[in-house]
Amino acid sequence: MPIFIFTISPKFDGEFIIYWCLTHGFKHVENKEDIEANTFTTLISDMGQFYSITLYYSKGNKKVHKTTFYDSLKIIPFSVAETAKAFKLPISKLELDYNTPRKLRSCFDWTWAQIYFNGRSNYGKSFENII
Repeated sequence: MPIFIFTISPKFDGEFIIYWCLTHGFKHVENKEDIEANTFTTLISDMGQFYSITLYYSKGNKKVHKTTFYDSLKIIPFSVAETAKAFKLPISKLELDYNTPRKLRSCFDWTWAQIYFNGRSNYGKSFENII
């Protein structure tokens, strides 16, 4: 399943995904021959630019269960707001008032499956009401 993230930066998204993998039983592998269940690969340039991170959950003879996170900014070089306008999407980037008080929540207790399945069943609802 491909997941596109607006700019997988080494300072947040990429680091968060790699940290989660390393603290949840996944092992980083560099060669395709070493791919097995609970491994992950990365495509990171010599300059530290993240392109993709792939998590492998299981690998059979012909079937591989995996999730790949791609840096959408490297594919479509537009801001989030520009992308919504360019593709005439019914949604657009929201404005966030950083001075508004909010409850402190942690997503580190969630598994990727919980985030994915909870997000799918709550599509269109605000994130605050999901957690």
